[in-house]
This record gives sequence, C-alpha cells and structure tokens, in this order.
Amino acid sequence: MDKRISLRAAAVACGLAFAAPGHALGVPATTGTKAAAGTYHFTWSVGSVFADGTIVTNASGHATSISGLVNGTNVITGLSSYAGADNDLYGTGAWVTFAGMSFSTQSLGNFNFYNSGLGYYGMLSSVTNPSGYPDNFVATAQITPVPEPASWAMLLSGFIAAGFGLRRQRRKQAYLAQAA
Repeated sequence: MDKRISLRAAAVACGLAFAAPGHALGVPATTGTKAAAGTYHFTWSVGSVFADGTIVTNASGHATSISGLVNGTNVITGLSSYAGADNDLYGTGAWVTFAGMSFSTQSLGNFNFYNSGLGYYGMLSSVTNPSGYPDNFVATAQITPVPEPASWAMLLSGFIAAGFGLRRQRRKQAYLAQAA
C-alpha cells in the first residue's frame, strides 16, 4: 500500500515539475528576459475564441514561426504585424509586451495577444477591432516550453529504473516469504 502511495506522489511531483503556471489575472506589468531559442506550446483564450499551437523562437527571443488552430478548426497561417506586434516572447515576467504577438488565420483574420500593463493579458481580433486598439477584454494564457527529446529520454529512463527497482524488491520479498 505504501509503495502505491509513494508512486502516486512521485507521478504528481513529476507532473508539477513539468507544468508551467498559467497567467490570467495578476499578470506582471513588465517583461523580464527574452525566451531562449526553442519551441513553445501556447493556449490563449478570451470569451468564445481560443487558440492552441506552437511558437518557435530564435536566440534573441523573437518568434520565427507560429502554427496551430483557432477555435479548433481555423488554421494559424503565420506571424503578422497586426496591432504593431513586436512578436517577441519572454521567459520571465510577462510573456509578451504591450505590442504583443500577432498571427494570421485562414479565415478569421488576424489576432494579437498582448500584455495590457494593467495586470492582465488581452487578445484582439482584426475582424472586430480593425484599428488594433486595446479593448479591455481579459484573456487567459498558458505558455510552456516543449521538452527536447533528451529530456523525454531521461524521464523515460527514470521510470524504467523505478520499475526495475520495484520488481526486484517484490522478488526479494517473495523469496524471503518462501524461505520463512
């Protein structure tokens, strides 16, 4: 019984270690350091509009590509300059600046995810807001780095080692029980 509890606790700890916090209300007013070069998974939503996909950044934290879906069916076709976006991603503080990150879609126009500087993120749509002026709609967000293959290999090897350790311990207990 104790082993099952400790395995569950280890699984929860691994899940928490790999999860990044989401920002909704209480967003930092300023950005920190730019994100490292890599691939990041994002989810943004406001009202009935939600976006889910990946952002690839270069060594200076500037987005070089974006892909994904808006509302589950509309394809994100690439980065845009809607609402004066700088398309920079930050790893500390707020994830984006006031200028934000903009992208184009197949048929829903352009969107801009931005930091209001007032403690919340917002998302603009070129269809409902052609000027790109902030509209005070609060957006929720989650941005997490996509683990490198080496990280996945290390995690998998740790689970395999734990499994072998448990198997060996069970065999030892069974042998001792038979000997007694």
